[in-house]
Amino acid sequence: MAFLYRPKPKKYDHKPIYYNPDEEKAKRWQEKKESSDPTSDKLRRDIERQWALRQKKKKSGNISLIVYILLILFLLYIIFILG
Repeated sequence: MAFLYRPKPKKYDHKPIYYNPDEEKAKRWQEKKESSDPTSDKLRRDIERQWALRQKKKKSGNISLIVYILLILFLLYIIFILG
């Protein structure tokens, strides 16, 4: 029964666009206030601390690698030159 089919009209969903400087200023202030949330500050400090620890660990790993190489070279010197 295709001749009885009547499509529904499209809905008109227009949202008016206007500029309200006071509202925009309030939004920016609210976003700034939310970004300085104490939990985000704590999270930032935790991330920075973890990064510092990782850098320190990486640096100490490089130093220990150099010490091991020098120890191996010293043992090879003792075995082949003096032995």
